[in-house]
Amino acid sequence: MKRNLLVYGIMVGMVSLVACGDDDGPSIDPLVGEWKVEEVTLSNLPAEFDKNEGTEDNLYGESSYVFEFNEDMTYDREIDNIPGIGNIDDEGEWEVDNEELELDADGAGFDLIYDYEILELATDDLEIQGERIFRFLPDAVTDTAVVETVEELRALFDEYGQNLTVTVTMKLERD
Repeated sequence: MKRNLLVYGIMVGMVSLVACGDDDGPSIDPLVGEWKVEEVTLSNLPAEFDKNEGTEDNLYGESSYVFEFNEDMTYDREIDNIPGIGNIDDEGEWEVDNEELELDADGAGFDLIYDYEILELATDDLEIQGERIFRFLPDAVTDTAVVETVEELRALFDEYGQNLTVTVTMKLERD
């Protein structure tokens, strides 16, 4: 009888251990959540545009730039108060593959895909880097131009602006 109780006790213990295995359900990607851009660095510009290089707390002069990555692999992006433009809100799907983050924007009227290399992903810190095309004014123009209105600035870009591929590095904090 004692032997039967011992065997029964061992079996119950084994079943309990098996039942308490690694069954926490699906893991949530560490990227899921809301991330606010805290720092942006532009680099790899030609010499005649190097005054545009460097680190700022915004990309477009905006007051806020936030990504929200959802568990269903969709994202929302809000860029608030861009001077002369206003707000930009877009959404789409996201995917991570081998430290590469791909954002596929919906509703742009054409295929708009942003690829970023994930340089750092910690609990509250994210750093991503990608190549982007922006329109810049040469240093010679910005050194001498006096601009008082958005219309004057647009006229300068129309006349002197050049599209350049630059490296954009963004540091984000979990919001």
